[in-house]
Amino acid sequence: MTSITVRCERADRIKTKVNCICSMKRIALSGTANVGNVHHTRGGSTAMKSESSTKEAETSKVRVLVCDDHSIVREALTTVLNASSSFEVTAQTEGFDDTIELLTDTDVDAVVLDIRLKGTSGLELARCLRQDAPSVRILLLTGFLNDEILLEAEAIGVDGIMDKSSPPEDIVERLTSVVTGSRRTGFTVPLEVKRRLDERGVLALLSLSRTDLEILELLGQGMTDKQISQRVFLGAQTVRNRVSRMLTVLGRENRTQLALLFNGLDESARAMIFGSR
Repeated sequence: MTSITVRCERADRIKTKVNCICSMKRIALSGTANVGNVHHTRGGSTAMKSESSTKEAETSKVRVLVCDDHSIVREALTTVLNASSSFEVTAQTEGFDDTIELLTDTDVDAVVLDIRLKGTSGLELARCLRQDAPSVRILLLTGFLNDEILLEAEAIGVDGIMDKSSPPEDIVERLTSVVTGSRRTGFTVPLEVKRRLDERGVLALLSLSRTDLEILELLGQGMTDKQISQRVFLGAQTVRNRVSRMLTVLGRENRTQLALLFNGLDESARAMIFGSR
């Protein structure tokens, strides 16, 4: 079993887990209103409506969940956001599992989420939230921003992304821009970033199938068509046909260039490309 196969199988397990758990919390999150009225939920009694203006002001705040695997960072973000008149941190979590468990019975309006979490990527959690809780706004924080992360964040449909070392007031300002307005504009990768990714072949690699990616990895290991065919359970001629098609799609002239392309990918690029399969 090649390393890409292991990665793909792990991605499948994560996807299954995400789909199962996300369906569990759909009921809890379906009651959350649009951001224009994020402090409201469907229903409500007359007694609730007659509460004091102070209580109404408190409940009008945007409910935020802070997810980071470092307690110091969580507490710092909580302090900063609670100091704002617009936000109230109603929950803190440190990873994928406890976040999903909490969201099965807790409503939130926005999630401030670190990309690197215990056990999995924060991007996987963001993908789950976007699929099953589209009204929840997502602000990603990262200490290692790169082109691949930007591209995946855009593909997921997060609402914002920024460096976690940014000044507190900048984080509050960014979250404010994320949750205000009647229409989500989403995060868009700058054209310059897409140009760099295109030059490196990353965008074209995203169009390949799982089998093609596995063949590409085996090419990078120096295997022949016959050896590859035995690993992927395809005929040698089928492998040659797939390699020929990849040469065209990726704009390369020979197998050596394909191998160099694969071996030149950094860890984040491989994680993004293979994790999407």
